[in-house]
Amino acid sequence: MEFPVEEALFGMVLNRLLVPDSKLGAYEWLKQEVYRPEFEGLELHHLYRALDLLDEHKRTVEEALFLKDRDLFGLDVDLVFFDTTSTYFEGRGPQGLAELGYSRDKRPDRVQVVIGLVMTRDSIPVAHHIFPGNTADIAAFRYAVADLRGRFAVRRVVVVADRGVVSEPLLEALDKEKVGYIVGIPLKKWRAADRVLRRAGRYHEVAENLRVKEVWDNGQRYVICHNQEREPEDARRRMEIVAALEAELARSGLAGLAKQKGHRRYIKVRDGGQAEVNWGRVKRDERYDGKFLLRSNTELSAAEIGLAYKEL
Repeated sequence: MEFPVEEALFGMVLNRLLVPDSKLGAYEWLKQEVYRPEFEGLELHHLYRALDLLDEHKRTVEEALFLKDRDLFGLDVDLVFFDTTSTYFEGRGPQGLAELGYSRDKRPDRVQVVIGLVMTRDSIPVAHHIFPGNTADIAAFRYAVADLRGRFAVRRVVVVADRGVVSEPLLEALDKEKVGYIVGIPLKKWRAADRVLRRAGRYHEVAENLRVKEVWDNGQRYVICHNQEREPEDARRRMEIVAALEAELARSGLAGLAKQKGHRRYIKVRDGGQAEVNWGRVKRDERYDGKFLLRSNTELSAAEIGLAYKEL
């Protein structure tokens, strides 16, 4: 090696743990704030070059860390959490990765990349993936699951993921491939959600502000979770939406509703083009207050499923 690679990596890890900054910021911090004789020979370009080497051995590092404290025979069930985010570039960005897409930073005018992160239930990173900026969450999810099954020595992986990655075709594929999952279901967009929520059954308290109830529908297992503390907040937000719709109707009529695309379900248009608040729908949506819906194909208890998703 032409430069102290290990010291460059050690310095960047220290900075990431204590005062996360850019590589230039990390370099200045190491020079000005940290005493370690081995850092004296470091230059800024050493940090960038060390990252190249780290990326070259990314898969080996991830696998070694995952297996470091594992039992020889692995675990029967490994819960891992998966989520995605995005980060954008000022400029063209890397060719083949930088693309326009859904921006979590509210910058759809900038090219970006999508980052997928897999973590254990103990908050230890397992793997990360960089995708082109126009990659859908569903595609990232598929790739991450395939990577976990192919690279890591566990008998079975149960992936816990948010509702943003969920679709019927994806869950059907995971069932077919025998991939375990616990996923959030988008209550107001899932066809079976209303039917599931209306099923009778007793809730069981499993943690502070978390009660769960198991429901089966068309051969699929759902867990309804109820957070009593969140219930009045959900009701307040719904009535704020209704108040905004009423004000818009009074001001601009139907024309003003073009700005309210996400809340059109609360509007009823009568014959003759007269619009009004659909109070029946507003009332029906009370069943969602404080609740979130999970679907799982695992044999874990409803309590374990609810708690695992809460950890996400």
